[in-house]
Amino acid sequence: MDNEKQPFEDLPENGPVEEPAEIPAETPDLTPADTWSVPREEPQEAPVSPTESVPEQVTQQPAEEQPAEEQPAEVQPEEEQPAEVKPAEEQPEEEQPAEPAKKGWRRASGKWTDILPIAVVLSIGLMVLGEVLKGILFAYTPVAAWLGSFSADEGVTTFLSMYFEFIGIWIAFILLITIFRSNWPMWKAFFYNGHGNNIRSILVGILLGGGMNGFCILMSVLQGDIKLSFNAFEPTIFFAFLLCVFIQSGAEEIVDRCYLYQKLRRRYRWPAIAVLVNSLVFAALHLGNPGVTPLGILQVFEIGVLFSLIVYYFDSLWTAIWAHTAWNFSQSIVFGLPNSGIVSAYSVFKLE
Repeated sequence: MDNEKQPFEDLPENGPVEEPAEIPAETPDLTPADTWSVPREEPQEAPVSPTESVPEQVTQQPAEEQPAEEQPAEVQPEEEQPAEVKPAEEQPEEEQPAEPAKKGWRRASGKWTDILPIAVVLSIGLMVLGEVLKGILFAYTPVAAWLGSFSADEGVTTFLSMYFEFIGIWIAFILLITIFRSNWPMWKAFFYNGHGNNIRSILVGILLGGGMNGFCILMSVLQGDIKLSFNAFEPTIFFAFLLCVFIQSGAEEIVDRCYLYQKLRRRYRWPAIAVLVNSLVFAALHLGNPGVTPLGILQVFEIGVLFSLIVYYFDSLWTAIWAHTAWNFSQSIVFGLPNSGIVSAYSVFKLE
């Protein structure tokens, strides 16, 4: 045992046994004892070998990234999707042929009875039928006696009858609309429809007709062109005239702004045709008035255009009826001015 330790004792320059263990790793001239002591440290250096395999894993990672580079190839089907939009672009092309149908001033779906000359003749026929029905009504019913009960004045009764005679046109209109199916859509223009024919439209019509006429009369009075004085106010006769004037004014509006206007609007695309034609017919109906003048006919035509525009823009026959009623009633019954060349036997005010 002592002999085995001597080789280590003969090396005074060497340090501990652990230090020489590192030297033999670099030099090949090692003693047998030194080679025996190295294996103790080799297990510690053994983990170094896995470090050498790390770059092998790193080199494998780029190989795994190669499939990632192949992913853009999957995007190609997405680029083919815009080709499916082509059928959508073809849809507007199928709708284009419908546009030429909108052109023109005449509707292809209009009835032959709505053609301008025929519609005018039919509107005149409506008034003729109204005259016939009025004669039957006054001959076989006590209407004349009922009107005479409002006043003992024969002149007042005559004027009441003159206005009330237009009830025949109301009856004729209702019969024509009911009997002929093609005229049924006119019921929408005649009856309550919520947005046009309603209580508000009645008030607007009264303010419009009475306000325009009242303003013109007021300006004439202030300028000294006319002079008015109070005559009498009898509630029974006053409201009897209001009813009769409403029947007369409403009948004219039914013929022109309902029957004739609706027929022309159904046949022709241009609203101006219905507006101008029915206004011309309206003016022609006043050609037989006493003391008629060209200026007076022109003014009647302008009023007809105004009432037609009310029907067109507001879809309200009631506004036109009550504006017409308020105009005639305020002019003839309230202020006592000539209406269609005739002065009423009764009025609240009278012209001096």
